[in-house]
Amino acid sequence: MACSCVVDPAVDYYLYPRVQEPGPHCPAKYPTYNVGGVQCVVVTRADAERTILYCHGNAVVVQDLLISGVASDFVERCKCNFVAPTYPERRATGRCHDKEIIDNVRKVYDTVKQDYCHDIYMVGRSLGAAIAAYACVKHPPEGLVLLSGFSSLRAMTRWSALGYLIGNRLDTEEVIGSCLKGTPKCIIHGSCDDLVSPCNALRLGNASENAAVHIIEGMSHSPDCHWTTVVGLVASFVQRPTAKATGPRV
Repeated sequence: MACSCVVDPAVDYYLYPRVQEPGPHCPAKYPTYNVGGVQCVVVTRADAERTILYCHGNAVVVQDLLISGVASDFVERCKCNFVAPTYPERRATGRCHDKEIIDNVRKVYDTVKQDYCHDIYMVGRSLGAAIAAYACVKHPPEGLVLLSGFSSLRAMTRWSALGYLIGNRLDTEEVIGSCLKGTPKCIIHGSCDDLVSPCNALRLGNASENAAVHIIEGMSHSPDCHWTTVVGLVASFVQRPTAKATGPRV
């Protein structure tokens, strides 16, 4: 227990860096909306056939999803409503900030399930992939998309001693292999991801049933110029005619 008291704040410090909201240099500042007590970016369309709940990575704010056009691209190509929760600010002396974020996302997820009668898909990128998986363990969604996600924090740690102290924080591989084993999954990763090795995608795919793994050649940890390909894969996944994951396994 003493080790956790020392290690957890240190992990929080590096895992959840403080980020700045978009400043005056940005072309637009968009409003957020209260969903289940959590401020979210919300983009809707009248003929939406599903809802995507998107969990972003660290060092990102939800405004980035609108400014970059990523949110509108999801809405247009996936024929969906798009909801992206904000994350609570990291406390200076907090422990395991993961739980605070997961609780926030779960509140949004539960509210969206009540407010919309159609299917809900969870999409998470990087850190958000783990957040998305943990947030829906009690009520699995119609499908789960993990983009540039890690299998666990421990697996990413280069020093074995530190990995031992971190414990099972954000063990995505364990969660999707047990609680979400039968949930259809689309796992997307870049072949040139130097931050989270593509091996993580393969481990996630092997840990679960009904999972399609897509390795995008030349993509790094952030999709950047590959967003069109990423959203295309997600669109194919959410619009599939059956409950089975589609696409080649790797």
